[in-house]
Amino acid sequence: MNKKIMIITAVSAGFIGGFLVKKGLERQALSPEKVLSKVKAAAKETIDIDGAWIFLEKEPWMNGKILYDVFKGGLTEVVDDEVTHYDFIADAGTGTLLQLKEN
Repeated sequence: MNKKIMIITAVSAGFIGGFLVKKGLERQALSPEKVLSKVKAAAKETIDIDGAWIFLEKEPWMNGKILYDVFKGGLTEVVDDEVTHYDFIADAGTGTLLQLKEN
């Protein structure tokens, strides 16, 4: 009987450990390249993107009372030989575009 309990406990611990590791990996930040790709996909609905860049280091950013880990970067648009620059802030965990400002 003790051997059965030990096996059940070991299997249960394995499942729980695997579940926790999976959840921990899901919470990790996306790569800067993946975030830039998501930002470009969101922004292309409103601007014709000609160029894009992103800082490779994430940083904390407050929006009101909410703290985010974010990536910052920029996009450029050329319309009638006129270049317009935009700065963006995107959530590092989801790639969601949080702010897009024209310069």
